[in-house]
Amino acid sequence: AAIELYFNACGEYPGNTGAGAGCAASAAGDWPTLTSTLKTITDSQIPSDPIDKEPSFYTYAPDSLFQKYALKAVLEDENQVLKSDLDGTIYGADCGPADATDRYYCTGLE
Repeated sequence: AAIELYFNACGEYPGNTGAGAGCAASAAGDWPTLTSTLKTITDSQIPSDPIDKEPSFYTYAPDSLFQKYALKAVLEDENQVLKSDLDGTIYGADCGPADATDRYYCTGLE
């Protein structure tokens, strides 16, 4: 995945405004910023939000050391995958409750 290629090249995940040489400095949070940051390291395809309107935006949230992250998407409908995703607040991303009623799908490194 492109985010892992960035980590391998930079030694941290995107979001550090003081990124090292050859790594794009960026603020964390919104999908367009993450996408443009990743494209500085790789020409891998980065998916776009198919709905592209609130509240369906994808969200990227790194930890304070840029060594872990959460990726969040708001699903349109209930889905079985919600029973095994990350829940709670992960690095500032609201990943919803553990009861699978929220439609917030979160994955990443905890």
